[in-house]
Amino acid sequence: MSYKWRGAVVLVTILFLFTVYTLVFVVTKKVTIGEKNQEVIASIPATSPWEPPDFEAALPPYEIAPDLSNVTNINDFGAFTERQRKVLAGNGFLVTPGTAGQMYYIYEDNRRFNYPNFITADSVAYAYYVLRNYAVRWVEKDVLYPVLMDLTRQMFAASLRQHKEIADAKVKAAALHNAAYFAVAAHLLDLPLDVPEEIREKVKRETGLIEAHDRQQASGILPYCIDYRRFCPQGYNLEDDKSQRLFRALTWYRLPLGRVGENILPAALLAIALHNTEEKGTPAEELWRQCDHVLTLFEGQKEVLLPGELYGTMQRIFGDEAGAADLANRELTDKLSSGWQQISENASFYFFAPPERPDDHFLRAFSFTERPLPKGLELMAALGSDRACDILSRDPGYEDDYVKNLLEYRKRLEQYDLTAWHSDLRHGELWALQPLLEEYGEGYPSFMRNTAWQDKNLYTALAAWALSRQHTVLRGKFKEPEDGEAASPAIAGYVEPAVCFYARLAFLVRHTREELDSRALLDEALAERFHRLEGLLDFLQRVAEKELEGWELSEREWNRIRYYGITLRSLLMFCAEGEGLGRYGLPSEAENDMAAIGSAFTAGGYAQYEGVGRAQEIFVVFPAAGRLYLGRGVVLSYYEFPRKASYRLAVDEWRRIVQNGEVPGTPGWISSFMVGPPNSPPRPGETHQRPDNPGSIEWR
Repeated sequence: MSYKWRGAVVLVTILFLFTVYTLVFVVTKKVTIGEKNQEVIASIPATSPWEPPDFEAALPPYEIAPDLSNVTNINDFGAFTERQRKVLAGNGFLVTPGTAGQMYYIYEDNRRFNYPNFITADSVAYAYYVLRNYAVRWVEKDVLYPVLMDLTRQMFAASLRQHKEIADAKVKAAALHNAAYFAVAAHLLDLPLDVPEEIREKVKRETGLIEAHDRQQASGILPYCIDYRRFCPQGYNLEDDKSQRLFRALTWYRLPLGRVGENILPAALLAIALHNTEEKGTPAEELWRQCDHVLTLFEGQKEVLLPGELYGTMQRIFGDEAGAADLANRELTDKLSSGWQQISENASFYFFAPPERPDDHFLRAFSFTERPLPKGLELMAALGSDRACDILSRDPGYEDDYVKNLLEYRKRLEQYDLTAWHSDLRHGELWALQPLLEEYGEGYPSFMRNTAWQDKNLYTALAAWALSRQHTVLRGKFKEPEDGEAASPAIAGYVEPAVCFYARLAFLVRHTREELDSRALLDEALAERFHRLEGLLDFLQRVAEKELEGWELSEREWNRIRYYGITLRSLLMFCAEGEGLGRYGLPSEAENDMAAIGSAFTAGGYAQYEGVGRAQEIFVVFPAAGRLYLGRGVVLSYYEFPRKASYRLAVDEWRRIVQNGEVPGTPGWISSFMVGPPNSPPRPGETHQRPDNPGSIEWR
């Protein structure tokens, strides 16, 4: 489709969407951001259906001289080692180990040193995860926390009321047990309550174990042994007291309350209390639903027995007006208990469903006694990476049957429809990564049509997945760009033509923004950042399509590429922690650092960690205006390693490890594109001579 007709179609589409939006805006009611008693209603139309981008890659292949002599600006860069030059000429690109703590540093340097920008998928993937995690923190602190406090207060009061009003001794004891359960949550949320003396010591002991979070021990409230180390906050949950309290309260509320058949009285009383509170204000059932909506949006949830399902069953047995007094009828309670045991003998009851990420399901399915910790590479193979399958098949630790099982799992994922992939952010993020795992054919730039680029994209996908496993926090003041700017290069740069990745990520950003807005969870500043990231992704998709189809860029498009560092910096500064930066910023002496770490899976006494370290530099030979140019950009780094499960690696310690250069080894297969040492830009008038043998340092 030509750009002339495409422009006409876009104009008609915009007019249609504007009309629909106007009609919806007029007939819907506005809601206040952060109100505890808000009535959550849809205020915008649903996200437009996903449509794959329509383009045709038609770039002719090009040859790079072995000595790089036909690369127009090769002499503008610092000296490359002999091996680096060989890899650059052979692959058309090269990645070197980086030392930058933030991605935008590299792009700002490019503007100062007159280097063309190579805008990468890595940079916008990182911006997405930072913005997504900021949105999560904002929603949790401003919306979820006060709603959860109100819900806890109401449920505690309802449980005490049941205990006071019911005469039956067993039912009375079960109600008091529930009061203790909610008193623990209240203490974790710093909600003052008048706890009855009968349960005061029990609550104190339980909260002490949670706050110590250093052992596995029998709980005094829940009917089993708990590994209290799960209450140790990680990532952004460490940043302040409120974050830690919310993390522990949610962890407590997502633990199983016991097998429903064996604990039918407390489970039934809880369900009744939730659906029949007598407090003023928003009913507990609505508060619970608001919390559940937020938790479901950000991450998938396990299919478990929740209060609403149990209460519905009780209504069928006891009648529509099921109440706590009905539980004194042993015949009916036995019928309710046996009914659930017939459905599942081991069915457990939950107040809130525990999170269930789609990658968690995979990691459990592929954890075996002889190999308890699945690798990220295995997940990428299941998501569609043939290159990952090839790497695994060459590893003697992976027999043919294992790879076949991976391919069978892949077939199951291929049956997922868009509704499943878009059901929550975790599914959507894996769906957005899939284009990075594909092989590029004719019509794409020569640097993308080789095995080394497949390895680089696989590395990018793994690093992006690592970011999704933890909440990235930017802390400290952002470095401002240094004064001085070289004359603008004739060619401002090149956008990595990852068209489908940009399109999917833009759809995910738009979907997230609209879902947050429909739940009244979006303030003006955050909405503006979502719009900016969405607009940036649309711009990158449009430019990438024009590059692949051979269209010339406009002067405005060249300028956006030239000043990409400023764009990226402004997006990240909004989400930074530190003096004067970020809505929840706290003074911090920590340098701004993108390094992030999180455990993906635990088995056999060990935890598998997935981490991101320093930003790494990528040098790419790209075609523009009938000539070849060398551009510089930035890619994510990726680390995977096991540690004893008894020791939790915090993000601050990981950042110290990264800063000291003590990071674990990298996988051998990245040697196809990763060659050290770093290539620092020379200052104007200087040249850098870099030896081929970097001494005692071994670069991979």
